[in-house]
Amino acid sequence: MEYFSSISEYDIVSIIAQLISLSSLILSLKYWRYANQSHFWPTVKGVVSRGMEFGMSSDTFLYEYEVKGKEYQRKKPFFSTSSKFIVSNKDRIEKYSQGNVVVVYYNPINPKISTLVPGKKQGIVNVFILMLLIFLVTFLSFFFPDFFNDTVSIFFSFLN
Repeated sequence: MEYFSSISEYDIVSIIAQLISLSSLILSLKYWRYANQSHFWPTVKGVVSRGMEFGMSSDTFLYEYEVKGKEYQRKKPFFSTSSKFIVSNKDRIEKYSQGNVVVVYYNPINPKISTLVPGKKQGIVNVFILMLLIFLVTFLSFFFPDFFNDTVSIFFSFLN
């Protein structure tokens, strides 16, 4: 218990930031893998239950499909790191309007994981790079504080 009382607030924030960025890194790698594998997944026909609308979408889109007699639903047409995506393309709105039949690529091991656009990775690379940078900075500042402070001082001296 004495160890925990000796940890500074800065160290606690650093540990929390490392844990959050590490979990986001793992999640983005999982989505990246699914997006790459989805090209080779089996397909079924599905139906758009709630179509895309112009503007910011979150829970407005929904498609349904059936695999081996079991019905599934999914809110995202592709793998992304956000539950919200901007719909501005007229063709996409028409293609994914309510009642349209769509081709669904589903994971044969876990059919509830699916996509309508195999290989599309909406924002995954950006999140991966950002979380990797956050993780590296917090890792260096926690485990190598002198090195981190020297590096930051040198970096900011170039900006002045």
